[in-house]
Amino acid sequence: MCISRLSDRPFIPLLFFLILYILFSADFGASPRTPFEAATKMAGRIIDEPMFGDKTTSFLFLAERMKIGCRIVNGRHKVRVYVKGRVPVSCGDELVCFGTLSNGITVSNPGQFDFDSYLVRKNILGTVYLSDPHDLRVIRKGKGLIPSAIALKNLIVARFMEMMPGEQAVMLGSILFGSKASPVPKETEEIYRKCGIVHILVASGGPVSVLLGLCLALRRAMNIGAAAHFFAASFVMWFFSSMAGLGPAILRAAVMGQIILLGGLIGRESDFYNSLSASAFFLLVFDRTLIFDIGFQLSFAATWSFVYLAPVISSFLRVKLPGFLAESLSLAVAPFLATLPINVYYFSALSFVSIAANIIIVPLTEIITTLGFICSFLSVAAPFSARFPLLMAAVLVKVLDALAKFFSGIPGAFASFCQPHPGFILVYYGMLIYTIERMRAGKLSKQNIFNTAVLAAVVFIFAGMFSAGSAQKKLKVTFLDVGQGDSIVVSMPGGEHLLIDAGPPEAAGKVILPFLRKEGVNKIDLAVLTHAHDDHVGGFPKVIENIKISEIFDPGVPHTSSSYRRFLSLIAKNAVKYSNPRAGQVVSFGDVRLQVLSPSVYMRSSDLNDSSIVLRLTYGGTSFIFMGDAGTRIEEKIMARGPVIKSDVLKVGHHGSRYSTSERFLRKVSPSIAVIQVGAVNRYGHPSAEIVNTLEEYVNRIYRTDRNGAVTVTSDGKTVFAASMKKT
Repeated sequence: MCISRLSDRPFIPLLFFLILYILFSADFGASPRTPFEAATKMAGRIIDEPMFGDKTTSFLFLAERMKIGCRIVNGRHKVRVYVKGRVPVSCGDELVCFGTLSNGITVSNPGQFDFDSYLVRKNILGTVYLSDPHDLRVIRKGKGLIPSAIALKNLIVARFMEMMPGEQAVMLGSILFGSKASPVPKETEEIYRKCGIVHILVASGGPVSVLLGLCLALRRAMNIGAAAHFFAASFVMWFFSSMAGLGPAILRAAVMGQIILLGGLIGRESDFYNSLSASAFFLLVFDRTLIFDIGFQLSFAATWSFVYLAPVISSFLRVKLPGFLAESLSLAVAPFLATLPINVYYFSALSFVSIAANIIIVPLTEIITTLGFICSFLSVAAPFSARFPLLMAAVLVKVLDALAKFFSGIPGAFASFCQPHPGFILVYYGMLIYTIERMRAGKLSKQNIFNTAVLAAVVFIFAGMFSAGSAQKKLKVTFLDVGQGDSIVVSMPGGEHLLIDAGPPEAAGKVILPFLRKEGVNKIDLAVLTHAHDDHVGGFPKVIENIKISEIFDPGVPHTSSSYRRFLSLIAKNAVKYSNPRAGQVVSFGDVRLQVLSPSVYMRSSDLNDSSIVLRLTYGGTSFIFMGDAGTRIEEKIMARGPVIKSDVLKVGHHGSRYSTSERFLRKVSPSIAVIQVGAVNRYGHPSAEIVNTLEEYVNRIYRTDRNGAVTVTSDGKTVFAASMKKT
């Protein structure tokens, strides 16, 4: 029986053996590439749609001729190109450009996006930076299907912008063609991510399915012949796929759609599992690295769930719920269950409102998508007739946006988790398939479901514990590499979390939040802003918007920067407990004691650095001092007041400035470990060579975030242990 079924589905065994081959031939133990930089001249063509940012233009370039330094490189190589400014280039353009090629960029913080591994997986040689747009010269403009499709898409999006309110136009463009065509603000993307519907803003298979449905409906309405419909619908579908960027999810939907159209042509109904396997097989034959692509994995898992999971869940729910509600709920629950471990593994986060949000929002999105296709056609063929349907689309998009904000604002809507071990993901899918098969056979009672749910919860809790290891049995202090700035995360043995500073504005999204999510941190018990300079307060607004903070310390010395003003406004908006601590104040977290050493009084000094909150943290017989940007004058005042300051670890003041860390202070503190948080090649010349020499005289181990990346110091109450992301 099984052999007979497989003979009708030949792509299933083919896909199975192809995946095995890819996995066993992949070099998972490959060492990171040796970092290098070199002047490069290359000629070739752009092979994807350029991205136009505020300050740069970026695109994927296929170099057919390449010279690195004095060496001619043979063969064709893919590189990611970044050009300063906005450059009028498009997919298919043939170029000659001069720039600096670099690769081997290592990750400097836990949880941070590993860009170099991404380049390796995509078989991209490295990145080329062009500081001057004149270093790029267009030889020939691109022609063909893909450039034409992208040009038409840009025209349609431009028409949307002319005839709709700007925000709604961007959203409609993103829903139809993906975020690359019409990038939504990062804040909007984060809102949609929190309620588990960010998939509608990226290039997914949904619009392709809607378009295919419209083509099939048009055939029935107009009685179009099978052959004519096959060729016309195929062209329309692939032309649209080219407009949407030909990402993994788009290609999956297009290949499956093509199989459906072929079935209609030959008068044979397509088999879902064979179609799904065929699409995966063809995509992996074309590009085997796609198996490691997150979008590829999520798209196939979600699509599989609609046929395998949803019908069984629906029939189970029909016992207690009306048919329509059971069907809608199953179509939301199925992809949630199928993609849950993938989301937790890659993003260390999960939306608990995604099922409810998708039940309401996905049908609305399908209506918007259908209306969007009609508007797209009208905006090109008859622009004036498109105004009314576009206004209707704008209203629906506004409703969609309001719903997303509502769901994302529900308390507990979004939570972070420690990354589970891959073995637990296999256990999860094994349990899921076992449960569905028992339900299918009618052998699953309510007690069995309860037992399975409890077992699943235990598995994931254990997975989290396994991933986190024994970190919570110890005090863990992580000095993050945020460039020229400070940000320190302290994880207490009792599960409490302390955040000291949040670096410059860009640090929150790139470093701090990914780290907190990787660590499974959903709440900061105490956040401390040492002082109001932008390299300490800049990241705080985004952190406050995304992580619950119970209490905030701030020296209370005002600053006129926009980051500090937004910091104060968000504190008030979120009703966060706020105070200005002074020397002598002590906060306890179980066995951990946090003492304020400075400032002693309200300081009106124009020197914000000397207003820094200086802290001493003790756990058992170990201790840490965090100096903020305080200089030698403050060190003298602390020593004059006479508190115990001897500590195992010193966070050096003011990024190692020559106005900090005197010899007398070092003798008093007597640290065995010193950490300097500093940006590479910064314009201030930090750290001072003089201070580094002094530290080398008094301290056993010195760490610098510009060279060592993030530095983690753990304490068991008796001894401290230090480790860094980069080995020097």
